Amino acid sequence: MARVTRQDLHRLDAVQTTADGGLRVTGRFARVGVLTYSDGAGDTWGELVPPETLFDPSSMETLRGVAVTDLHPGGLVTPETRKALAVGHVGDAIGPDGDYLTGPVYVTDAEEIARVQRGERKDLSCGYTCDLDETPGTFNGQPYRAVQRGRVYNHLGLGPEGWGRAGTDVSLRLDGSTATTPCARVDSATTPTKGTRMKFALKIRGKVVHIDADQPVEVATQDAQGEIDTVVAAADDLATKLKAAESALMEALKSVAALKAAHAAEEAAEPKPVTEADVPEAVADSIVAKRLAKLDAAREGARFVAPTIKLDGLKVRDIHAQVVAAQLPTVKTDGLSDDLLAGMFAGIVEGAKTRGARRADSDRALSAVVDPTVAPTDAHADAAETPVKRQQDALKKWGSAPLGVATLNTHKGS
Repeated sequence: MARVTRQDLHRLDAVQTTADGGLRVTGRFARVGVLTYSDGAGDTWGELVPPETLFDPSSMETLRGVAVTDLHPGGLVTPETRKALAVGHVGDAIGPDGDYLTGPVYVTDAEEIARVQRGERKDLSCGYTCDLDETPGTFNGQPYRAVQRGRVYNHLGLGPEGWGRAGTDVSLRLDGSTATTPCARVDSATTPTKGTRMKFALKIRGKVVHIDADQPVEVATQDAQGEIDTVVAAADDLATKLKAAESALMEALKSVAALKAAHAAEEAAEPKPVTEADVPEAVADSIVAKRLAKLDAAREGARFVAPTIKLDGLKVRDIHAQVVAAQLPTVKTDGLSDDLLAGMFAGIVEGAKTRGARRADSDRALSAVVDPTVAPTDAHADAAETPVKRQQDALKKWGSAPLGVATLNTHKGS
C-alpha cells in the first residue's frame, strides 16, 4: 500500500471565548464516506474512509494536540516549523458523532482570533497521511478506487467559508509525500465536471496564493499550479542563497576564530616590555650601583694594565674589548660574548697584578741584600734568615763587602 498525504474539509462551529481571550471551537474534522479527488487534468477517483479507519483509537489519538494552522502550510508541520506555523491546537476530547469525527479546537493567535471573529475563517481541513489499499468497490452506491487505512494526523487548517470548494464540501488537499501538487477533494454529491467553477486559497511555504477567478476547474487548476511552481521556485532559490550565505558565514567565523587564536598565541609568546615604571625604586638603585661598580672596576683594571687607553665615554664591554685587544692582538673581540670578554679581561688584569707583585718582591729582596736594614717581604722571608746572614751570603758571593756593595749598587742602578 502506498503512503500518501491528504487534507479533509469540514465546518467550524460553536465558537466560545476562553478565560485568557482565546477561542474554543467545536468542529467536525472528518466523516465516513467516499471522498472524490481530481488531479486537475480531468481524472477523478474515489477513496473510501470506512468507520474502522476514521474511528480507530490509535488514529484518533494522533489528532489530539496537533497544531492548528492558518490555511494549509506548504508541507507537513514538523517540530522545527510548528512554532512559526501554529495558531492554536486541537483538544483532547476527540470522538465520533454519527458519521463525523469531532472535537474541540483552540485558537490562541491574536490575528487568527480576529479572522475567526470577523467570519474570515469558518472551515476546517485536516492534514494527514494514510495508506491506500488499492482495492476498488462501492459504498452506499458510490464507487471508489482505493480505501484509506492508518490515518495519522499532522495538522488542522482553518480557512474561509467555501475554502477550495465547488458546492458545500470541497477543499484542497496535498497529494504525495512532498506535498507540493494540489488537487481538489470533493464530496461525492458535488463531483466537479469539466466547466465547473473553482475558488482556491493556498498557503505555500508561508505565502498565500489566491485563485478566485470565475474560471472552469481545469483552467483554475492550471493557474494554481503555475502560481505554486513560481512560489516553489522562488523558495528553492532563496533556500539555495541562504545555504550559501550560511556557509560563507561559517567560513568567516572559522577565520576569525583562527586569527584570534593566533593573536593570543603571539601575545603569550612575546613577553610584555618592562618600562621604568614597572621597576621598583630599590631595584633600580641596586641595578645602577652594580653597573657603576662594574664600570669602576673595569676602568681601574684598564689603567693598571694599559694606562694609555682613553676611557672617557666607554662602556664596560668596550673597556674589556680594548684591554683584550691591546694585550692579545690576535684575538677578535667582535664575536665574543660579554661574559667571555669579562673573563679574559679579569685574567689579564690578575696576571698583570701578579707579575707586578713579584717584581716588587724581587726589588725588596735585592734591596735587603744591599741594605741589611731593609726587611724582605713576607713572600720571600725565611724564618732562619737574618740581615747578618744575608750580608754574609752576599760577601761570599761577591768576595768582599765594599766590592759587593759597589757592584750591587751599580747593578741596581742599571
